[in-house]
This record gives sequence, C-alpha cells and structure tokens, in this order.
Amino acid sequence: MSLSNFSENLLLDWLLTAGAATRPTTWFLALHTGDPGETGANEIAATAYARQAIAMGAAASGASISTDSQAFTTTDVGEITINYVTIWDDDGTPAGNCLFSGEMTVPRQFSQAKPLTFAAGDIVCALD
Repeated sequence: MSLSNFSENLLLDWLLTAGAATRPTTWFLALHTGDPGETGANEIAATAYARQAIAMGAAASGASISTDSQAFTTTDVGEITINYVTIWDDDGTPAGNCLFSGEMTVPRQFSQAKPLTFAAGDIVCALD
C-alpha cells in the first residue's frame, strides 16, 4: 500500500517542519472496485457495508502488517470484484481522510452470498 497525499503531507510536516501532525487514533479498512487514487475514490456503496476497524503492528524493515481480521458484509449488492483497499482515519463513508491505498494482489469477489474477510497479516503498509 502507498501513502495518500494527505498522509504524505502529514508526514513531511512532522519530519521537516515545526508543524504539529495530529495522529489518528483509530484506522479503518475500506473496499474499492476501481483505483482509489490519492483520495480514496471508488469506494463501494452498498447497504450494510461499512469500513472495518484495523490494527497494525509495529513497523519493521519499513513495513507495518495488520494484526487483526476484518469481515465485510452487504445485503444488497450483486457479486462485484474488489480490486483495491484503503485505510482511513474515519469509519463513515465518505467521511475522513484516506491514509493508504493499494491494489490487491489477487482481486476478490464480494456479495451478500460471499462476505469478504481479511486475516491478520493480509494487509501490509510499506514505505520505500
């Protein structure tokens, strides 16, 4: 996953200026059918869909890996392909700031009949 423009600016202000950076206290994983870009565009819209809380482990070798699982459900969408995920600082669609975005290694199907689950370790945020 890569940093969004919001996160890049937050990090640069914290590292290189006297500006204070406010760190989020909770993080949420979101699903996307198309490229979210730097803003988190193309998040799915479905009844009973909600961003799911995610916890990340301490960074090592420039990466942080998820330490818990997330389960997504819906009640009204036919089968769609999830190609991207993002991490946000707010659970309300479309509220909050997109922090990271990334393309899934293997796209996954999502529908009422096929809930989508990510296991601990499935989400990796890295800086290069």
